[in-house]
Amino acid sequence: MIVRQGATEATVAVEHPVLVAGTAHQPTRVACALTRTGTRSVYGDVVVTLEPSSGKKRQIGRVNGVAVYTPNRLRRIEVPVALPVARVGQGRIEVRFEESGHGPVASAAIALD
Repeated sequence: MIVRQGATEATVAVEHPVLVAGTAHQPTRVACALTRTGTRSVYGDVVVTLEPSSGKKRQIGRVNGVAVYTPNRLRRIEVPVALPVARVGQGRIEVRFEESGHGPVASAAIALD
């Protein structure tokens, strides 16, 4: 349980997203950093979406229940992703942090060439 007293605020940013190729022992994943500023912790979900230049946008990864607690300002996270077997082509991968009860609050993208 988290108890908050008085006025609290926080902001979070998704920084340095990178697509990490899978190996025989680890799946393909998106790595990034969540940075927090302010006087309270943040808690939510990290959602990864593939947005091809032609085709439908779709979710390819998700990790629920991610927190950056005070006094920590940074949390590194890796989200396993399910990329299509066929070449993706151009577009982007969006990494979004959705704070519980507040919806999407931060995002960053990886350009695909």
